[in-house]
Amino acid sequence: MRQERPITLAKSSADAAESLKVLLADCVHEVQFAREGFSAMNVSWTYCPYLILLEHDLPRICSLDVAQGLSDVNAFAQVKTIALMGLWR
Repeated sequence: MRQERPITLAKSSADAAESLKVLLADCVHEVQFAREGFSAMNVSWTYCPYLILLEHDLPRICSLDVAQGLSDVNAFAQVKTIALMGLWR
């Protein structure tokens, strides 16, 4: 059995986030969910993911600011960050 790999998923739409969470969990990933930018940063600091998926237009703080804020921390130097774009509403 493969070990779960943590992922932070930041998506303001709960339905879309739940769908992605189920899909990623089926691929043996532990998904931590956040609905806005500051929460995404807090979840990432707590769970140290290997991948961060950020909705492009997150509430309160945009995905670019989240990615830049995390990249300034050495612990996140090797973490992949992907901005999710599209009409998921």
